Amino acid sequence: MKSLIKIAFFAVITVIVIIVLAKANFNSVIKKPNSENSEKVTLQIEQGESVDSIINKLVNAGILKENWKNHFKYYLKINKLSQKIQAGVYEIPKNLNIKEIVETINKQRD
Repeated sequence: MKSLIKIAFFAVITVIVIIVLAKANFNSVIKKPNSENSEKVTLQIEQGESVDSIINKLVNAGILKENWKNHFKYYLKINKLSQKIQAGVYEIPKNLNIKEIVETINKQRD
């Protein structure tokens, strides 16, 4: 019985450590610039365009790293920002972090 309790205890500790590390990684990626290159790229978002399509455009334009796609999508989801993305044409620097990219594409366009 004691060995079962030890196994359960270590399993819980392992899960907690994994969650803490995942959260730390997520927070790090959200705040890390995509690039050191400050070149601006033109990006057009169409009315009603899907989040996946927008993310693919960001990756193809070099604004978002390919391996950060899921972080970007999760950031939108947990902050309930997907529906706030505005259609329009944007000049986006390549050196923004995920939070800054989202803030940029959520601004009302004239």
